[in-house]
Amino acid sequence: MADHGYRINEAETPWHLAAGKPALYPLMRSLIEGWANAATDQAPEAASRIAQWRDERLRHVVEGEIGIWVGHRDLLALPADEG
Repeated sequence: MADHGYRINEAETPWHLAAGKPALYPLMRSLIEGWANAATDQAPEAASRIAQWRDERLRHVVEGEIGIWVGHRDLLALPADEG
């Protein structure tokens, strides 16, 4: 986008879903289930191991033992000022 005249701003904005925060559990569940589904799609032969991983992680989330950290980067591209 910079090659096309846009000003680019980027920032690291990781998601930190803290352990022991029940309001975050639905998002944490969705992330874990999504990752497990994607892994199963890629490695169906490992479906039972992936399901065990998913179930164990979900249990730890509900028990308040683990949180989730997801690396994330925001990007904003604005047209360059004319003048």
